Amino acid sequence: MKRPRYKTEFKAWVMQRIAVREKPVEALAAEVGVSASMIYRWQAAYLRDGTLGLERRQGRPRGGRRAVPSPAEEVRALRQKVGEQQLVIDFLAAACKRTGVSRRQSIGAGANRSTESSGR
Repeated sequence: MKRPRYKTEFKAWVMQRIAVREKPVEALAAEVGVSASMIYRWQAAYLRDGTLGLERRQGRPRGGRRAVPSPAEEVRALRQKVGEQQLVIDFLAAACKRTGVSRRQSIGAGANRSTESSGR
């Protein structure tokens, strides 16, 4: 029996629902009809390679090695990753604003410690 194939858009939608903590992975898996282990694999690929990690691959590269991307593909992938990271930053900034969490205040110019010294 042939395994079902899922579109990249569907996988990205599932990743977005996980990112906003809408539901636990197990509940989401039951809702969309995909195993939780499959969703965890998608999540690992997404965290490693962004949406490029969710794209369907045509077979396994020979020798167990990944094909070397062209410079243009690498630039495209990096720009996409930067855009995704900016979305995460914006999301976290908005969440901090809603909850009233702010940055920790420093204790002085150049200082970054949070406790007094132990008196060595």
